[in-house]
Amino acid sequence: MRFEAAIDGRLDDYMESRVALAKSGMMKAAALAGRTVVGRLRADVLSAGLGPRIANTWRANVHPSRGASSLRPTVYIYSKEPQIVEAFETGPTIRARKGGVYLWVPTENVPRLGRKRMTPEDVENRFNTDFDIVPALTRPGVYYALMTLVRAKSGRGYRRASTGRTRAGRQAERVVMFVLVRQVRLRKRTDVAGIVVTAQREWTDIVARSLAEAFRNSEGS
Repeated sequence: MRFEAAIDGRLDDYMESRVALAKSGMMKAAALAGRTVVGRLRADVLSAGLGPRIANTWRANVHPSRGASSLRPTVYIYSKEPQIVEAFETGPTIRARKGGVYLWVPTENVPRLGRKRMTPEDVENRFNTDFDIVPALTRPGVYYALMTLVRAKSGRGYRRASTGRTRAGRQAERVVMFVLVRQVRLRKRTDVAGIVVTAQREWTDIVARSLAEAFRNSEGS
């Protein structure tokens, strides 16, 4: 009886240590899966030509966190710019909001405010000039919002075609600032869904490898 009691005590300790190792292995598997998926999502965004800023919005959080462990961890993968990511994943049709008839799509001639192009109102205020709206000759239903401006002395951007500038010999130009269209359909450029499906297929193998490594390391220590 004393021998059986001793074995019972050791078995409890053994099982507890096995569970702790399994929890550690599962947490490592979740962290590895998160890093792998985020890496693929970021690479997908870069290959789509959307740039590192959008790519780096992808994140992965493993729960529980702060040193806790679980046999059933959760990996939460998300983007800090979900609307942009969704737009290039689904390829939606974008129309004017608030009852507007046309979308004003800025050209590269529109100055930036921070990271974004100025709005039509901002542009008119910047140059103190109204737009001339003219139809596109080769694109029915499309219009151009033009301004008469002069090039900046640096050659980068434009300035208002004031009397002083034109008298100084600076040539006034008709510059396309916005293209007016009724709707725009974005081309699908990313494959978030495909990456998620691949991650789901790989999850069992990642768990098996992580658990095997956890138990193997415990036997060697």
